[in-house]
Amino acid sequence: MIRILSRIKSEPWAITQEVMNTILEIAQRENMKPEAVAQKLGRPLENTYDVEYRDGVAILPVQGPLFRYANLFTMLSGATSYDMLARDFARAEEDPNVSAIVLNIDSPGGEANGVSEFADQIAAARGTKPIVAYVGGMGASAAYWLASAADEIVASDTSILGSIGTVISVKDTRERDEKSGIKTYDVVSSQSPFKRTDPSSDVGRQKMQQLVDSLSDVFVAKVASYRGTTTDDVLENYGKGGVFVGQAAVDAGLADRIGSFEGVIANLKSRSFGGRGPMAAADGGAELQASEEIDMPQENGAPAADQKPVKLTSAQV
Repeated sequence: MIRILSRIKSEPWAITQEVMNTILEIAQRENMKPEAVAQKLGRPLENTYDVEYRDGVAILPVQGPLFRYANLFTMLSGATSYDMLARDFARAEEDPNVSAIVLNIDSPGGEANGVSEFADQIAAARGTKPIVAYVGGMGASAAYWLASAADEIVASDTSILGSIGTVISVKDTRERDEKSGIKTYDVVSSQSPFKRTDPSSDVGRQKMQQLVDSLSDVFVAKVASYRGTTTDDVLENYGKGGVFVGQAAVDAGLADRIGSFEGVIANLKSRSFGGRGPMAAADGGAELQASEEIDMPQENGAPAADQKPVKLTSAQV
């Protein structure tokens, strides 16, 4: 697990604080056997990723934390990898027996690495087959990034959407290390003074701020492009890093309508593709035209309040 922990601490993330803490807790148990990790998570080792086909509709599960690549840790944690999703999405797009694709989303987000590429793949496939993102639980941060790339976003009345933004958190272990007699020396090349910035200094915080702002600029611009709106609209009305619940997400423009998973499947079976826009409300949802540090959700679509940063050196969007 040592290599996994190192990978987690070195990668940018787009995930909620609660799930990141769980991932860190598991990864830090360096001597824990895989069977014990699986038991703690309540998931069997043989937990695998697959695609469900129902009468010509391909259903891709976008569930749990999102990683760039599949590995033992993703299997144990019930996570999903962008790499596997991209492969299966491409197969579904090319399969003549598949008439529509559903991204079945219930995820707090995940690694920033890989999310933009897969989202672009989804957006590029528009117009070939209906692509619907159904958010039945949580579609936060990186998961919402993916959802926004679909032709349409359908949400349940209790689903949580949003968390658009970026954060970087740094774990300061200097005091603990000093008590333990641990000393770390970083010798940085004189040509690269910003290769190891000190986040406790004004210059270090400024450099980190520039990093998270740059990542957030990409996130916001992609969501605006996918949703057919402006960056100003996303910045002003899409929660400012907070989340929305159900109808509030629709009202704010983050989703197209309220519906059910089975209703989406039934609708896709019966309709012909006519481009982007709300589907007929076959599942009883109102037909509405749409005009990631990730905080934990608040009620009624209010932006989440500031919380303590995740104890992790990583960027989250």
